[in-house]
Parts: sequence; structure tokens; C-alpha cells
Amino acid sequence: MRHKNWKTYLKIACSWLLIFSICFMNLETVSASEDETSVVTEQEETQDTEAFTSETDAQQTETEQTSEQFTSETETETSAETEEQIPDSIEVEKLEKEIQEATSNGQVPTTKLVEYVDESGNAIEGAPETIELGKISDHSELNISDKDYEFKSAKVNDADCFFIGVYKDTVYWSSDNINANKFADGQKLTMTYALKEKEKESEISKTEDLEQEKDTTETTESETEISDPGLLY
Repeated sequence: MRHKNWKTYLKIACSWLLIFSICFMNLETVSASEDETSVVTEQEETQDTEAFTSETDAQQTETEQTSEQFTSETETETSAETEEQIPDSIEVEKLEKEIQEATSNGQVPTTKLVEYVDESGNAIEGAPETIELGKISDHSELNISDKDYEFKSAKVNDADCFFIGVYKDTVYWSSDNINANKFADGQKLTMTYALKEKEKESEISKTEDLEQEKDTTETTESETEISDPGLLY
């Protein structure tokens, strides 16, 4: 009877040991599975992060290239527009419209690219520093300090000039009243004038009077020295 009970207890103990062994093995399997899952998850996250970073870098590079290309195209277009807006030559008719528009707005368009000289090439004292834009024929006379000058010629580098105008702040001159050329650096319009005959006669008369007055003064001083009694001794 006792032997039978001992066997029963032994079977129960073995059963429990087997149950504990199975449970322990299941726990190790679950832990290993969790570790593997964690490793796989970390690898997937790393791969996703690397893929996202790579994609972001690619997008950033593409954006920078697009931006550089856009900037280059914009600069090229701007340069082309600037060259197109400021041509080397332009029609006089277009310049006339620009002058009419400015005049209608109450403006008097002028330029400083001018010099006034006499027939000897000397600068005329008191001459204006600017000239009103338009036809050169409108400047046939010049009056300075009650002196009247008559127009002789208008030239730009020895070429006759008949019209001057401005387009987009650039000054142009024309030698045929049809097309106009842009003023080059250092170029100026040379306006040549001469005193009118009446003024010349007046100037000659004044010069002669001054010379006569000078001679008279010298003669008077000479006579005074001779008639002075102190000079006889």
C-alpha cells in the first residue's frame, strides 16, 4: 500500500517537473522571439530612417539644383531683357514720342552731354550746362549776357547731329533724323556758335575804344612828364 502511494506521489512530482520544464522552455522561446522581433524592428527602423534620409537628401539636392537652374535662367533672362531694353540704336520717331510724353507730364527733358564753343573751339563763357532734347534746329540762337550768338554747327565726333533724345535714361543722337545711336562713353554734343555781326561790330568797337583810351592815357602821362618843371633840372 505504501509502495503504491509512493509511486503515485512520484508520478505527480514528475508531472509537475514536466509542466515546469515545458513552461520554462515556452518562456525562453517567447523571450527569444521577442528579441528577434526587436532586432528585426530595429533593422526595419534603421532601414526606414536611412531610406528617408537618402530620399530627403535627394530631394534637397534636386531642390538646390532646381534653385540654381532657376537663378541662372532668371539672370540670363534679366540680362537679355536689359540688353533688349537699352539698344545701341533706336528710331527717332520713338524718341520723339518719349519727349512728347515727358512734356505732357510737365517735364522739360534735357541732357548734360553737351558743350558750347565758339568757332575757335573755345568754351563760350556763361553758356548753359544742358540742352533741351529734340531737334537741333530749335537751338538756332543763343543769348548770353545780352550777347546774341548764331548757330553754326552741331557735331558728335565730327559727325553732324540733327536730333537728340532719351530712351530709358540713355541718350541718343541722330545724324539723319531717322535712326539714332547711343552716346558712347566720353562722347558729347558739341554746339558751335558765333557772335552775330552786330555783336561782332560792338565787340570790335569796344576793343577799339579800349585801345584808344589806353593810348590816350599813355600820351597824357607822357606829356605830363615832359611839362613837369622838376624834370628840366
